[in-house]
Amino acid sequence: MLSEQYRWIFIHPPKTAGTSISEALFPYSEDKRLRMPGQASDDNFEIRGPITPHKHVTVRFYETMLGHRAADFLLIGGLRHPLDRMLSLYYYPGNWIKDRIIGGKRLSARGLHRLDPLLIRRETPYWDESRFLRMVAEKPTMSDFYRRADGSVRLPDVRLTASTMTTATRTIAQHLGIDDLRIPHINRSLRPGEVARLSKSRELAELVATAHAEDYNLFDYSLLPGN
Repeated sequence: MLSEQYRWIFIHPPKTAGTSISEALFPYSEDKRLRMPGQASDDNFEIRGPITPHKHVTVRFYETMLGHRAADFLLIGGLRHPLDRMLSLYYYPGNWIKDRIIGGKRLSARGLHRLDPLLIRRETPYWDESRFLRMVAEKPTMSDFYRRADGSVRLPDVRLTASTMTTATRTIAQHLGIDDLRIPHINRSLRPGEVARLSKSRELAELVATAHAEDYNLFDYSLLPGN
């Protein structure tokens, strides 16, 4: 997400509270929201803008598009403990939507939402460790979203995490010249109790830490969330 007027870039790795943050930033951006396929509520959306092609854009993309101007933009970034993030992504509602007919999700994405019951079906989430580990291996790290063309990582000027949210939003508000920036809590994952329970598993944490080692090292995470 981007604002050329207010000179900020927001990088949104999936499941880092980015949808909530984007909702708060829309009044200060040229980007607009679009409804996602198969979604029964407006809590999830895609993003398009004059430069922004989708909501999970990388630093490399924006620096390529903006050129030398990108260095002057405030870089806002969502971050989350890698194990928590992967578990939340596993239970993300969109991952449990399947085609009821061939191409159903694609048709839903084209705006045929009233036909969703005929086009798609929603699975009941369940825990499958093999499925989870395959997902972990396939998904990019948070570091990948902040990687530049030369392979280095541009760290966010403002880090948005659960523990820094109050301070970070105050910094963003000052940059925007407003008194306060309120962040709604939307696009929650399914099964938050399961996420909390599984996030205590040392075995899962070690497996995620192996696949996403750069995130642990670069953003200084302990093996388990909250430690």
